[in-house]
Amino acid sequence: MVDVFSPQRPAGGPPHGASRAHTATVGFLFGLAEVRELPGSFIIKALQALGLTTAGARSYITRALKEGRLTSRRQGRASYYAMAGDYLERFDAIERRFVAEPVWEGSFHAVIYDLPESRRSERDNLRSAAFAQGWGCPRPGLLIGMDPPGPWAQDGWQARLGMDLTTARHLAAASWDLDAAAARVTQTVAHLRTSMHTNMERSDSGDPSPSRSQAVSASTWGPLVRAHDLLSDAIYLWGLMPPLPGELLPDGFPTTDLTWLSAQMSGPLMLDGVSAARTLLAAELGGQ
Repeated sequence: MVDVFSPQRPAGGPPHGASRAHTATVGFLFGLAEVRELPGSFIIKALQALGLTTAGARSYITRALKEGRLTSRRQGRASYYAMAGDYLERFDAIERRFVAEPVWEGSFHAVIYDLPESRRSERDNLRSAAFAQGWGCPRPGLLIGMDPPGPWAQDGWQARLGMDLTTARHLAAASWDLDAAAARVTQTVAHLRTSMHTNMERSDSGDPSPSRSQAVSASTWGPLVRAHDLLSDAIYLWGLMPPLPGELLPDGFPTTDLTWLSAQMSGPLMLDGVSAARTLLAAELGGQ
């Protein structure tokens, strides 16, 4: 079974006044800007708007490079960054879910592998890449998913596992931690509803943002910051959710909350963030 939720990323986020930047932030920036490469100057300014110092922003990028989440290239005096590895796989999996919801067609894609302990690093890399694509593991040596596997499956045997709906629900429950998924959906939706209500009250009272964001909100970075502060947890959750059709989710799963959450990710807050990111990126590229 895959434990899809990292304890290193609490849904509540840091307190007001602290940096909002986290591991998923740079992927969120790529998503808002709708590009596959970003100039370093844009990333640094965005991270500064989210509460990091210039040194902290540069350290964030350096850490992402060392961890393999980003790659870089130089063009003249400018540096450009792109997502890489499992981080990119997860980003692509999120994008696919925005395009189309998974549909149960009577079978799972499957990869069977038999890599001995002497090839442990290869085995770990295969599993890591599979999990980044949203696949699950019902037992050692077997991986299943809704989408065809990526290049990572070259060290295994590919197959289709056909079965009835009842069996598929049992296999899904054995492959993904759906109880943890349900709890995280409920927690994230509750947090997001509260945050959106608080943000609306501040706007109505003429105080649109907490202390850290007061200067930012008056600038063109405001919509991007608000989209990040309010929706990055939801996007992070979306990336970690097992990509399963509704028929395979257990009874009692908070599907209504999940539907509401999905709607917010294409709502006004997100659209304003996308518009701001495009404008800011165009200005940044025009100034280079």
